[in-house]
Amino acid sequence: MGLHALLALSVVYLATPVASFSKPWASCSRPGTVDWRRAVTTIRAEADSSAAALSRDPEIAGGALADATFGLQVAVAVLEGLRAHTSAERPLNLLEHTFDAATGLVSPGVWHNAVTGYAAIQAARALELTARDTTDQAAKGECAALAGKYRAWARDIGASLHAHNFVANQGFRRRPVGAAGGAWASAFDPAVRQQLLAAGEDPSFYEPSAVRRGGANAMAVLLNSFLAEEFPDDAEVAAQFSDAALAFTRQFFDPACGRFRAVAVGDQGVGDQPEEWRAVDQAVGALACARLAKAAGPRRGFEARAMAAAGAQSLLEQFGYGPCAEGEGGGGVANHFPPRRTDSEVDADDRPDRTSWADGWACLAIVVTEACSGRESARVLVCHTHTHP
Repeated sequence: MGLHALLALSVVYLATPVASFSKPWASCSRPGTVDWRRAVTTIRAEADSSAAALSRDPEIAGGALADATFGLQVAVAVLEGLRAHTSAERPLNLLEHTFDAATGLVSPGVWHNAVTGYAAIQAARALELTARDTTDQAAKGECAALAGKYRAWARDIGASLHAHNFVANQGFRRRPVGAAGGAWASAFDPAVRQQLLAAGEDPSFYEPSAVRRGGANAMAVLLNSFLAEEFPDDAEVAAQFSDAALAFTRQFFDPACGRFRAVAVGDQGVGDQPEEWRAVDQAVGALACARLAKAAGPRRGFEARAMAAAGAQSLLEQFGYGPCAEGEGGGGVANHFPPRRTDSEVDADDRPDRTSWADGWACLAIVVTEACSGRESARVLVCHTHTHP
């Protein structure tokens, strides 16, 4: 289990109290219902014994965080684990190092850094609440200090991504040459490539790339929207948010069909390569635009709200999530083909290219944007996708 997978898990735990995880599944009396607390405890134990283990600092689950929620303990353990896997030597190892102190980045790419920055902000907010509620003065001070560290870290990530990956009016490039200030080794180096192959990794996932991906750019917008809330008087943060939002809405939303592109115009490739439409891009794009609408206010946010609604509606109609939200008892429409990850031709006898990762983002976007109509239910949608893998 990699640290990035646990990072995503920590974000979910920070956003939702542990006790509430059982509620969405309470009405789904079907085999396979997940005991989330037990599952996360198991994952946490497995990660602690792996090479990419969580921080081994015994104070993570005690001391200042002794009275913190289980979710906050998991999140802090993951974030500290990321920061612990670093080195003073350059270049950093692509397989072993997940933090560059000079830039605050956890990789040369955009997606993982943006998610990390968002998780750091949510952790800072949760730590401040813990500091407010505890009567232990020492713990209060430690929680406040850790919150300040995470807030500053998130700002560093936002600034570094803008400096190394962003092109004005074009968006964030995936892993451009020199990303993260050249902190990590290059996958084009023969020795590094051999190391990746020996570890069973695909070197193409680490190679420099100037391609602008829709999901990653949407996540960068989300990060910058939260940074703008945390640093309301910071002109640099405000400019970064404005730049990211403008580039995203111009480069990735197609008004002709009301969808978010997987790749920016001009980066799809050569020849007659068809446009690829992915559920996760609609989902994260809708979430990003919902944040833009909130930041712009009720009058100026009309365009962003329309984009968010279009992305969510696309998930319901073109990607098959609508019928999964219909019916009684969490069953969805009888014999309906499951939702699909990409909107492309699929043989009737084959299962679609579908992942729980895409399902999770899609359900979140549909719920957040309140896209379900009178015949559809958010509860039914979540139950159906959960019990029909």
